Amino acid sequence: MNKQEEFQNRALAKLLSERGVAADYEQRGARKKMDVVAEVDGLRIVLEAETGFHRKAQAIKDSDARLRQKLLATVRKEASALLSQDPHLERPEHRLIREALESQWPELVGEVS
Repeated sequence: MNKQEEFQNRALAKLLSERGVAADYEQRGARKKMDVVAEVDGLRIVLEAETGFHRKAQAIKDSDARLRQKLLATVRKEASALLSQDPHLERPEHRLIREALESQWPELVGEVS
């Protein structure tokens, strides 16, 4: 493992921890690649420090794609659960969601219900 990468990950984890974000670094896999793991509002985020422009760019693209997939799956699951409990979004606690949907997609008003 690259000593610079290890130093970057340790430093990033320390900086995040000092700012109140639960963060630590970990070793993974046979390559013993270091990652920084942070917990933010119940969401586990893995940050990778890579050296070299192409490796950094690919790591960012890969991490972004994985994060988008997980977020989309979570949003779909939560939306489905919410609509199964309140299909017309009539509950007071869902008022802001309904208003946002009506504002963004007025043509869908009535289709949600």
